[in-house]
Amino acid sequence: MKNYKQLGRERGMTALGWMTILVLIAFFALLAMRVVPMYLAYSTLDTIIQETKKEADGSTMRIKAIEQAIQRRIDINMNENPPKGTLVIKPGKGAVVEVVLDYEPHKPMLGPFGVYAVFKKTVEIHRNASMAVQAP
Repeated sequence: MKNYKQLGRERGMTALGWMTILVLIAFFALLAMRVVPMYLAYSTLDTIIQETKKEADGSTMRIKAIEQAIQRRIDINMNENPPKGTLVIKPGKGAVVEVVLDYEPHKPMLGPFGVYAVFKKTVEIHRNASMAVQAP
């Protein structure tokens, strides 16, 4: 059996316990405020690439037209353009065009510490075979 004197002293968390919990909540809230926008930007870029792939697959779109379609969607769907080099559009084998998404955002957090993420994806757009011999 427990001693009745011990039951009277068990009253809940101390101030130090509450401070620890609040610091942890604040840390994870700050982390979420930094990570969520980076992931949303990647998700938007991925959606833009997938929509462009649906439009350009099997078509006779040239590389320049694919670049313009992607840029038009970026202008509509994003607040700011992604950093230069994030999207690379290059000819592949035959009538294939490769769209490479290489998005590496970093956000400062506390002092010299920050959050860094790496998102990489390659999408192949298969154009009409008659485009394979034409210049991009």
